[in-house]
Amino acid sequence: ARISKEHHILEIGCGWGGLAIEVVKRTGCRYTGITLSEKQLQYTESKVKEAGLQDQIELLLCDYRQLPKSCKYDRIISCEMIEHVGHEFIEEFFKCCESALAENGILVLQFISVADEKYDEFRFSLSFIKEYIFPGGCLHSLSRITSAMAAASRLSKIFALGFDSKFMRTWEFILTIVLLDLNVVLLETIRSYSFDLEMLQRLANRTTLRPVIISDVRSENGIVLQLYM
Repeated sequence: ARISKEHHILEIGCGWGGLAIEVVKRTGCRYTGITLSEKQLQYTESKVKEAGLQDQIELLLCDYRQLPKSCKYDRIISCEMIEHVGHEFIEEFFKCCESALAENGILVLQFISVADEKYDEFRFSLSFIKEYIFPGGCLHSLSRITSAMAAASRLSKIFALGFDSKFMRTWEFILTIVLLDLNVVLLETIRSYSFDLEMLQRLANRTTLRPVIISDVRSENGIVLQLYM
């Protein structure tokens, strides 16, 4: 997440406080953690006080949808909390993150996923995980996450500028690479889009970085966009 001392961090679903305490010890940043569990809140407050970090770590009993509109965070972190957000509420989750994120901020998610081809089957089936581990929640597929992120974030505003679906699909592909944290740059020219796992693996195995030119991306008003990385 590239956290530094001057950053203000929000953790959505701070759990028992382990990540908050470790991050603040390492970076000296300001940290706000939110949870819906009173027991987690009480326990984490005691651990923060024990570590002497109560001036840097703020803990709130708060739903992510009830965050103060005036607060902006340089980094938003959420570790295995989005599984508790149902399929129909994922766009709302990203809208809330978008609203709380400062300009040039970074959102970092860690989540358990299911394969794209099994997602719909998993959604409508009964399982031990859905009944006892994430009641009311859902294990999402990678494409479900990236499409919701695109629909609910600044990317949705690109449509208003006249760019077409090909442009959006290209950027969804790039977001997927970023989410997978692959240390690569894409193929020299991207002209099509697909979630090809074999291709992603080939990209992951690349060791050299080359310039990227994304060409043939044209808006309805005649603007041609070329990106160089």
